[in-house]
Amino acid sequence: MATRGEEASPDPHGATTAEVLTAHLVELGPCLVGATGGSGTRVFARIVRRAGLFIGTNLNVSEDAVDLGAYSDRWINTFMDWRARPLPPAVEADMRRDLDAVFEHHLAPLAGRPRPWGWKEPRCIYLLPFFHERFPALRFLHVLRDGRDMAYSPNQNQLTRHGQTLLQPAEAAWPQPVRSAALWSRLNLLCPALLTSRGSLGEASLNRRDSTAEEVRSEGV
Repeated sequence: MATRGEEASPDPHGATTAEVLTAHLVELGPCLVGATGGSGTRVFARIVRRAGLFIGTNLNVSEDAVDLGAYSDRWINTFMDWRARPLPPAVEADMRRDLDAVFEHHLAPLAGRPRPWGWKEPRCIYLLPFFHERFPALRFLHVLRDGRDMAYSPNQNQLTRHGQTLLQPAEAAWPQPVRSAALWSRLNLLCPALLTSRGSLGEASLNRRDSTAEEVRSEGV
């Protein structure tokens, strides 16, 4: 696991979450970059970083925010089990406390100097309703890659880790490409459903087949 990104500034005062998440900082974010795994989100992470968006200092080689990725590991399957029902108060409280602890580290470099911020972690797409409850002004950059590419991609991490959250038990017998395509379809359709039910959520969907080649040239990666 590599540490990448901007230079971290140590916070000698040990800022609390409440101190880090000032009202001004909340107004400036977050902006999330998400998708099904293997969609090419690292290109867009590099673009938004060059545009001035803070996406963290503890990043892996794919530009994912490592701490937010660990948060996804801990909570996606639990959260998705309750997606059609109210989240139990105890589970919601635990998720909030955990997220606050993650943000104390992720946002510490911004203490005292707010700027637009967010993170790139493709699986944040699973937790969008929870993040939107926490941050009503959230913006989501939704990267879409052709589902046929995704079905045969060597990157099947999301299918392995979270496929059971959107696939029925009987569908486990389907060939891997079919299961992957079904997960791609159902997961990406959650975003329009969320937009319909939560009109204040800002979303921009980018089709990788249409945009990536030109943006890679302009990015120089």
